[in-house]
Amino acid sequence: MKKQIGYEKLLGKALKGGDYSEIYYYNNDNEACEAEEATHCVIYEREKNGKLVHTIYAYL
Repeated sequence: MKKQIGYEKLLGKALKGGDYSEIYYYNNDNEACEAEEATHCVIYEREKNGKLVHTIYAYL
């Protein structure tokens, strides 16, 4: 599987009860980037079937 720039998937229980989390990282120009270069991110907590449980917008 090819690594997607600006994306990370974390398996395991999330804070709001999701089964996994997906994190998308962005720079000041709202372009996808590596986590180390990011200024903000969006975190999606999801159930096993993909249903969205919670969304978090964060500035890094």
